[in-house]
Amino acid sequence: MREFFKMMVLLIDLFEASHIFWSPARLWSDAPQFRESIAEMLASGMPPVLHLVAFRRKEIGEGASIGTRGLALFAGQELEAQIPGGWTVAEMVKRLSRLALDMMLNGPVQHARTMRGLEAGEWIEILPPLRSTGRRSTVIVEFGRGS
Repeated sequence: MREFFKMMVLLIDLFEASHIFWSPARLWSDAPQFRESIAEMLASGMPPVLHLVAFRRKEIGEGASIGTRGLALFAGQELEAQIPGGWTVAEMVKRLSRLALDMMLNGPVQHARTMRGLEAGEWIEILPPLRSTGRRSTVIVEFGRGS
């Protein structure tokens, strides 16, 4: 992928592109911002998650969830999490993008685990997909605060 992204930077410059469409996530990005984030990735090794993975909100019953689209290209799995009461979409994207980055760098989630979150008293539970379902591979994430 590294060589592919180098080629993308060259194509942006060659065609003086104003926008880039990243089809795995069905996501449009500002071309100069995309170019800068790829250049930073080539220097630091950190993929530009927000240009490569879409985070979509959807209504479910009495609440809403956020799911990724495009992460499967890098990790073979997508993420989905219900939005806890009182949390904003921005808070969810901040947390899910960090999990997506971890998956992009370290591979898919293999085992269920619970860990501390970004803030004091916050926790994250990660449940990998059942292998025998034959459906799209989605990791279920649950966030909470308190004990």
